Amino acid sequence: MKAFFSFLIFCCFAVGIGIKGLTPALGFFTDAQWMGMDFLKIWQSKLTALLWLIPIVLGLKGWVQTLSDFFFRNFKFEANGPVSFGASLVLFSLYVWGLSINGLLFAPLVALFFLIQVPFGFSGMGEGSFPLTFSKNKWFLILAFLPWLFEYFSPLIIWDAVLDHFRFARELARLHQMPLEWVNHTGDIPKGMEMILAGFWSLGGENLAHLSLGFSLIGILWLFRVVAKDLKLVAVPLVLLFITCPFFMAIFAWGYDEGFLGFYEILALTCFVYGLSAKKNQAVFCAGTFFLGAAMGVKYTAIFAMAGAGTVVFWEILRGNKSFQVDWKRPVFFLIPCVPWFLRNYLANGNPFYPMATSWFGGPPGFNPSMESDLWGDTGSPLGLSFAEVLGTLRDDFFTMNNQVGAAWTPLVLMSLPWAGKIFKSPWGIRGTLFGFSFFAVWVFFCTSLRHAAGGVLALTLLAGLIWGAVLQEKPRFPKLLFAGGAVLAFWLCLCAQLNSTAPYYIALGGQDSLARLRQNYDFNFDTFSAYETIEKNSNDQDRTMAFAVYQTYPLKRSAYVDFFWKKPIFLEWASHCQTADQLAEQMKRKGVTTFLYQRLEAASMSVKEKYFILEGMPESEYIRFWKYYMEPMVIDENSVVYRVRQIPLDKPAPLTDLPGLQEKWMAEMVRADELGKTLKAYQTALEMTRVYPDLGVGWERRAYFENRLGMWKKAFQSGQKAVGLGFESLDLCDTMTSSCSRLGRMKAASYWAGQKINRQQWLDVLKRESLSFEEE
Repeated sequence: MKAFFSFLIFCCFAVGIGIKGLTPALGFFTDAQWMGMDFLKIWQSKLTALLWLIPIVLGLKGWVQTLSDFFFRNFKFEANGPVSFGASLVLFSLYVWGLSINGLLFAPLVALFFLIQVPFGFSGMGEGSFPLTFSKNKWFLILAFLPWLFEYFSPLIIWDAVLDHFRFARELARLHQMPLEWVNHTGDIPKGMEMILAGFWSLGGENLAHLSLGFSLIGILWLFRVVAKDLKLVAVPLVLLFITCPFFMAIFAWGYDEGFLGFYEILALTCFVYGLSAKKNQAVFCAGTFFLGAAMGVKYTAIFAMAGAGTVVFWEILRGNKSFQVDWKRPVFFLIPCVPWFLRNYLANGNPFYPMATSWFGGPPGFNPSMESDLWGDTGSPLGLSFAEVLGTLRDDFFTMNNQVGAAWTPLVLMSLPWAGKIFKSPWGIRGTLFGFSFFAVWVFFCTSLRHAAGGVLALTLLAGLIWGAVLQEKPRFPKLLFAGGAVLAFWLCLCAQLNSTAPYYIALGGQDSLARLRQNYDFNFDTFSAYETIEKNSNDQDRTMAFAVYQTYPLKRSAYVDFFWKKPIFLEWASHCQTADQLAEQMKRKGVTTFLYQRLEAASMSVKEKYFILEGMPESEYIRFWKYYMEPMVIDENSVVYRVRQIPLDKPAPLTDLPGLQEKWMAEMVRADELGKTLKAYQTALEMTRVYPDLGVGWERRAYFENRLGMWKKAFQSGQKAVGLGFESLDLCDTMTSSCSRLGRMKAASYWAGQKINRQQWLDVLKRESLSFEEE
């Protein structure tokens, strides 16, 4: 009967995933292009990263031995190996924080952390296993792990990883410091994982930083093996359950910070489980609170794990367990790994918990208390908490592809439920269950994305793996077939998740340059960092930047007013309180804004999503006068424009290449129509835009572009000339002028514009490779 219910869960899971989730995309076979001689260059950087792992691994082993001897020398602690390993990673994160906050993040100083422990690593080579050996079924485990290897050897492609976690780490390594002035809706959230990435990036670039994600994976597998061995169970089912789960491959290898978050949270649970099992040294409980603090130093969602751990301790106290004793050491060990982030946030924003608790402590420029709930909404907060809605969330996360990660859950965890009684009497049984239940009881109030429940799902996975380890030791054959079927399905879903999301195989083998891959997957906002570089070179550290419709400003070593999708742009808000261009200029001066960053496509996209993206209060004629007399273009990239904000108006009005705040509705309509293949409708929108704003360069450029598409060669040429006269520059404009001149028989002019396109493309490529490439400069 138990096997039947397990099979029923398997069938429900397969139906919930559906044909779409079970079908891989094969487009990467035709999208990618072989890079020829770049193969050797790409693999040279990969091999360099691998060579760096030798002293790093030896240094970490030395740290494991040192910490284990120092804290757990006087008694037996079953998990001292993985716990000491996790602690060494936390210490490395704090070490990098100290270097970066003092402007000392240089490779020799980072390497010193490992080099001082290399002798101890050598001396302990024969003691125990560091960290994993499996004598049985190792070839099957290696096969299951192969997809992970391709992920670690390919550059990042997931949005959060590319433009948040790894971008933050790369900028730290580039600047050798972590400026306090970085303001961002996630930039000042604790970045404990990014510190680890930044440290490894400073040593070996992006390849080594990506490989460093594997240390959290190693720690998890090491911990699972220790727990299984302690309970006299086979570890292979637990490990296989973990590495065939697509969700875990995503959060541990795609660049998310939840890999380290979950690792620290499960280590905290481990310390509390073992500490409550007997009268251990109180260092075990200190280690548990230390890892809860480390998790808080990665992400504020660690509050879910704190609720779970607190429930476990409270339950044991109610049962009369006196192992846990309250003293001053617990909060001190909790604060050690997370208080640096609270301190930095306080110094930067006046709010130690930014972007939370803004009603009490406030926030940076442009951030108000009402945005706190909107931020939770952006991370996937539930729309309702009725019983049906909660069940719907759990169904989407555990039985479908709608878990907001792009990688399915594994069926094996829920398939183990019929045999749950086999480990319920073990130390892990009731404590692990209480932890998981309390974790999700709090999580469901704030989140719908399974990514934010890393510690909870790891606890469920550990329990399920132990159950399967007990079940597979028995003689009945059907449960073994069920486990094999669940593992095969999960493994197939791993492959599907890769081919549908990251397609790592071709590029991991050295077949494509990382910059080419980024260009292939990210179109607009690609030249953002070129604009950042322009701002850096043409302003002082004390200056502020208005980043219109831009919400990430990591590279800027200065304060910035940043926008978000869920609120009215700050600049339009300021304009709404002014009546004249002079008043708006005075407002910019009072706020210390000297540069203005504008992105056309992001602003157009934001105008569709934000209902308050409108100019109110200020007369439109005065708003346009402000742009003609007070805004001076510094550089015009393909999508980004940087302006210098003048305190004294120009003697003569500057030509309008763009009109931020007014042109977005037109741009959004044209983009939408063009995507749907409705070229005539897009042209009509451009025609109306030039009628309303006859002095706007981007309007004439768009009009010329669509006239050229519709075969109106003479009109396209005339509109293009108008755009050029208004100072507008773009590759599309060069193409339009080349094509229209050629069609009109003006071959000399066509040749001129073809040359202009080549020159501009070369200039843009230099800027992009400088500012966007994840290679060392």
